[in-house]
Amino acid sequence: MDVATLAELTEQRIAPHGQVDAILLEANQGATLAGVSACLDETGQPGELGFDQIILDPYTGEELARRQFGAISDGMTNFM
Repeated sequence: MDVATLAELTEQRIAPHGQVDAILLEANQGATLAGVSACLDETGQPGELGFDQIILDPYTGEELARRQFGAISDGMTNFM
């Protein structure tokens, strides 16, 4: 899939609470990594997603995992 389509699919999954900041093609052993961040809430403060990366299949756009970069408490997901 092209980058724009992958970004659009990712935003649909996290909307209205998050936005896509970056798409890294084949960043994780053939998977695509979407860097995401929380949108501002009604008070103007950033919300909380609980993750900042979504790992996608680059051919189908299927979500493979969500993780918080560097959070060892997530277990093996951060060792992909």
